[in-house]
Formats: sequence, structure tokens, C-alpha cells
Amino acid sequence: MSFNTLTGVNILVVDDQSENLQTITNFLEEANQGYDLLTASNGQIAYNVAQKLLPDLIISDWDMPQMNGLEMTKALKKNPVTADIPILLITGVYTTSENLKAALDAGALDYIRKPIQKVELWARVASVLNLMSSYRTIKDQNQEIERKNQLIKEQKDRELNTKILELNQKTQVLKTIRERLEKLHTLPETEALEVTKIVRFIEKSMDMENEWQNFKKYFEKVHPRFFTILQDRFPKLTTEDLKYCAYIKTHMSNKEIANLLNINTESVRTHKYRLKKKLGLPKEVELKEFISQLFN
Repeated sequence: MSFNTLTGVNILVVDDQSENLQTITNFLEEANQGYDLLTASNGQIAYNVAQKLLPDLIISDWDMPQMNGLEMTKALKKNPVTADIPILLITGVYTTSENLKAALDAGALDYIRKPIQKVELWARVASVLNLMSSYRTIKDQNQEIERKNQLIKEQKDRELNTKILELNQKTQVLKTIRERLEKLHTLPETEALEVTKIVRFIEKSMDMENEWQNFKKYFEKVHPRFFTILQDRFPKLTTEDLKYCAYIKTHMSNKEIANLLNINTESVRTHKYRLKKKLGLPKEVELKEFISQLFN
């Protein structure tokens, strides 16, 4: 009889009775699957070996001195280094349905009753190893998906940060030009009229609503549910409040916000203070920290 298993697999066999250890290792060798076998005489030794060598599977007796199989299983599952190692518990004493539940609740993947049958052992081992192979494949695929999603997020973050920089630079340049043009009082009437037209054009270009919609488009690519969550939790927030929350989320300074909105920094501080009260935040809670944590 043959089973579809994996080669180069390390299996740690744990039992305080040398005869039992010999029986299990003999059975596994007879499977002709090329298993690399390790042995330990109690749960404590097995726990130490598992931390260092990270076997692909642990087959352990339940009833042992110092640290029994159930205690070892619980300890291994609590340790993040060894938590993913599958464990088969073997027992001739703890055989009730309650015992089976206790073993599975502790983290054992399967349960074999004594006396051990060779073919059953082969089948259980093959089943566990194939299951873990599938689990690791899925885990690797999920990690790859997370990695790609992170790259996409980083790209969107860069696009948003670039847009913020562009908006600030554009606003600052237009503001500077407008201020300089407004100081030209000694021009002839025809030229003064032309300057007035230019100033009005600049003011139109600095239309805050248009700039906000432009910013919002990029912002929502990075934080798609930001405004929905805010409005659901705090329905009294105005559009201006939502703007401030978005600017704070992108770590803009008071000076940058003031420049973007064409106001002074004192007005920004005042609005932040009022926004904090609207959100019902206690004095010791920072507005920036609250908004960051709310959407993590």
C-alpha cells in the first residue's frame, strides 16, 4: 500500500517507553517515504527539540512523566515559533470523546488510539503532511497577495503625496503672484485693468472646492472608506470638518493646511480645536492619533 506524501520530511516521535518509540519508528521506516526521524523520551525534551529543529510533524504519546503530550501540545501552540507544527497524539488510556475533544482543543491535529495499527499510522501521517503542505501553499499565496497589496498601497500613497505637494506648490505660487500683482498700484489704467483680470483668473484657479475634489479623488484611492466611516460615526461633521480629517490623516502640518486653504495657521488651530470637541475627544487624546487609529 502506498500513500502520496512528501519527501525530506522531519518527524519527531515522542514516548517515554523505548519499545513504543521503536515500534513507531519501525512503522514509519517501513512506509518507505524517506522520513528523517527524531526521538524524545518526554514532552519537555520534545518541546526543546521542536524549538531548535522545527520538525514537520510531531507524533507523541499522551501519558508521559515531566510533561505529558497534552501539556507539550499546549506549550508548543502558545509559542509562535512552533505554533504551526502539526501534532498527532497517541494514547491507550485517554480514549473517550471528552479526551478527543481535549486533545483537539489543545491544538492536536489528529488522535490515534493504541494499539497502533501500521496502516492507520501511515494513513494519518500522510493525511496530516498533505494537509500541512496545502496549508503552507495557501499561506505562501496569501503572503504574496499581501505583499502585492502593500506595493499597490505604497504606490497609491506616493501618488497621493505627490498630489498634496503639487497642490501646495500651486497654491503657494498663485498666492505669491496674486500678492505681487495687487501691489502694483501705479500702473496706467489699461494695464491696471489687465492686472485685475489676471488676479481674478488666479483667484478662480485657486478655487478651493475644485482643488478639494481633485485632492479627494486621489485620497479615496488610498483610503476608500474614510469619509463613509467618519460620517456614519459622526453625522454632524461638515464638509470642512471632513477636509481637516483627511488632511490630518495625510500628516499635513498646520502650515501646509493653511497654505492649501488660503488661511492663516491660527485659523487651522482653531478649527482643529472645534473638530476635537465635535468628535467628543477628551483633552489627553491627540486629534492626529485618534484619526490615525480610527482607520487602522
